[in-house]
Amino acid sequence: MKQKRVVPAITLVLAGLLALAVSAGVEYVIWRLRLHAGRTFESWPVMWALTIGPLLLAALFFGLAWLAFRLREGTRPAGVLLLLLGLPATFAILLFRFGVPGLSATQVVTGDSFRFAGAFVSVLGLYLLFRPDRERS
Repeated sequence: MKQKRVVPAITLVLAGLLALAVSAGVEYVIWRLRLHAGRTFESWPVMWALTIGPLLLAALFFGLAWLAFRLREGTRPAGVLLLLLGLPATFAILLFRFGVPGLSATQVVTGDSFRFAGAFVSVLGLYLLFRPDRERS
């Protein structure tokens, strides 16, 4: 009889952190390419980044969801950690509005990918936190 491999909870939390980091990196690359396009009038790199960036993030989110559905043990602690990782990213603009003097949110977060990644990680954390325990076969 073949046994399913169980994904450790720490792998899921690290993958969620990776998803947030990659989404922030995509935002940074798009921002730098827009600055470059403003100086050189080359818009093709920006268009490619705006096309490939969301595809990369969608593949990463799909892998993160796949890991979450394979998780069997340690779901609630992983859900809490993902929720704590995702909520600040989701509410980044509000946090900067009330927190850091002299720094606007538009200087830090240029697009929506980072906040969407935070929302996805938060919802995945809520799912892991409140999902019913499955019967083991």
